[in-house]
Amino acid sequence: MANDLTGPVWKVDIASATLLSDDLLHLKGIRWVSKSATAGDDAEVKDAAGHTIWKSVASGVNYVEADVTVRHIFGIKVPVLDSGELFVEVG
Repeated sequence: MANDLTGPVWKVDIASATLLSDDLLHLKGIRWVSKSATAGDDAEVKDAAGHTIWKSVASGVNYVEADVTVRHIFGIKVPVLDSGELFVEVG
């Protein structure tokens, strides 16, 4: 599996402290899908400055959470993704 940063919806399945992009991004939404989640699994998205812009904790298996979050951010990284995939809609 590998991150796919093409198109308007990025798929992230590998956590890293490295920036996925250092561009100015128009963030439209985030969806976390994890069939293998266990209660307590974490996912976190940060901007280039290290500010948390989205964070969630799974409550159990087959966890899905989606949020519409319209904002402009400089850079994006996913330093924590304990399970599953994040779908990040950018414009």
